[in-house]
Amino acid sequence: MSGSTCPVCFSAPEKFGEDLARDRYHVACPRCGHFSITRTAEPMLRAENERSETGKPRLGTRSSRRRANASAWLRANQEREWQERPLTSDEIEKLATLATPTVLERAEMLLLALDRETTFVGERHDLEQARWWAASWCGDATETENLARLMQSMGWIEPVAASASAFSVMISARGWERLEKLRRRRAESDQGFVAMWFDDPMRRAYDNALAPAITDAGYQPHRVDRREFEGKIDDEIVAQIRRSRFVVAEFTGHRYGVYWEAGFAAGLGLPVFFTCRKEEMGKLHFDVRQYNCIDWETEDELRERLAKRIEAVIGQGPVVPAATR
Repeated sequence: MSGSTCPVCFSAPEKFGEDLARDRYHVACPRCGHFSITRTAEPMLRAENERSETGKPRLGTRSSRRRANASAWLRANQEREWQERPLTSDEIEKLATLATPTVLERAEMLLLALDRETTFVGERHDLEQARWWAASWCGDATETENLARLMQSMGWIEPVAASASAFSVMISARGWERLEKLRRRRAESDQGFVAMWFDDPMRRAYDNALAPAITDAGYQPHRVDRREFEGKIDDEIVAQIRRSRFVVAEFTGHRYGVYWEAGFAAGLGLPVFFTCRKEEMGKLHFDVRQYNCIDWETEDELRERLAKRIEAVIGQGPVVPAATR
């Protein structure tokens, strides 16, 4: 590795290793988490220019919002093991074009992250730790602390101890109430949001497979047609994801918007079901390849496998298919 720091956020890594046989590095970063990267992509990711020589977006300076977003994305979309397939140079543009959630969305993401790591009421969490910066899509400890103070003003958290070196909090009574409302809103929803590329062939896949599969599983399918993702997610897309019980991310075509919507849903703790045409599985962005993606060849196959996967993970929904009424 060309440096002793993480090539995304420049933190000192907990561990990194070089796999010469497979031409890659493995990184365990306290902020970004675990990921792999090719030897070719590593210096490109580390470079602090805004664009490549060919005009493609890059992550920019060490303190850029792009790097904060990339770090948050990596943390939200991974398991705790080394990824078998690494980030390549072709995928850096995807990280560089991630949109930033709103302040309220980031506050809810941080509250949900605190909930996931709380094992008893009153447990203290030190928000100066870099993993919390990524969980809240913040650039540094100061921004995370400012977001926490906003959450404190809304009554979601309480400070346990504050000093020049740490800002420690615990979830408050109103925070637990907020979490319960978020869970209830999710549990009561019968909507399955579909993130996908809406060209003509994929419209047929939606009509003949994705929407029927969601209905077969007992839920209402919802889609928002958009062209190419342009860097700022539409307010209606955000609103509908927040109203949904789960998200189906259909990656055929590999549009940036689908990756963003899947990552946003993951940050909210929503179940995300991954699908992609078998012939395009090799093009999947590195951070979703690890998941159990439904690789399909026919629409009938996609419909059957997706319906079974939804039912297996979250159970049969309340909507009765028309054919059985």
